[in-house]
Amino acid sequence: MIYNNIYSCGSSFSCSGGLNWPEVKLLYKNIHDIEFNNEVDNSYPNLISNHYNIKISNESIAGGSANRLIRKTYQFIHNHQLESKNSLFLLEIPPMWRDEFYSNQFDKTFNITWGVLKDINDKTQIANGNFDLSTLNVKQFLLEYFDKFINVDFEIKKTMNNLLGLFSYLKILNINFVIINGFEFYSFLLKNNLDVTYNFYWVDNMIEPINISFIKNNLTITHELKENYTDNHLGFFGNQYIANNLIEYINKTI
Repeated sequence: MIYNNIYSCGSSFSCSGGLNWPEVKLLYKNIHDIEFNNEVDNSYPNLISNHYNIKISNESIAGGSANRLIRKTYQFIHNHQLESKNSLFLLEIPPMWRDEFYSNQFDKTFNITWGVLKDINDKTQIANGNFDLSTLNVKQFLLEYFDKFINVDFEIKKTMNNLLGLFSYLKILNINFVIINGFEFYSFLLKNNLDVTYNFYWVDNMIEPINISFIKNNLTITHELKENYTDNHLGFFGNQYIANNLIEYINKTI
């Protein structure tokens, strides 16, 4: 491993989303006799950094969008230009449609997902995963904005072109990166007869959406907690499996 740092960005898939809830941690204690406080330490990007004994900057977040991934990755490169040249970028493209919006009222960004917009009771991600009652009224404004201005197909195509720009930029800078959960982007490239020679990581080499791979390979929280809890995010052992699988890929490819 020739890198000094790993930069990781993505959604809840890359920061052990689902393992953060107290009731889930209690079930892992009762069923598997496993205790952990900081779930991010057990996420696959952090496990990979532990394996190589190098530092990591993991900026993944629950509810994160592809547009946030693009913004944060550019920001990291611009702020760490020398460090970036010796970093491996693990970039997990979040599910679509999602986006981030900046609130002048609250001076912060809000990550918006389908769940937030469709379920009036879904408060878990309206404030970057940390619900704050004072910010709930933002949701109504966003619902009105979505209804009047958002065409999902248009937004996805725009995001795909922006991802193409980011990955092309990384190639120009000779920065090594791995694309994780890239099925939609891969399909976009094929559809438009574009170059697909990027470092796409597929679980066990199966070209499919990564959440499908989690379920098919019994890597989810639901599977690990023996159906005492329903959550199709990666489980504690699932993160270990993906970390080991990705390490094999990195050693062979990067």
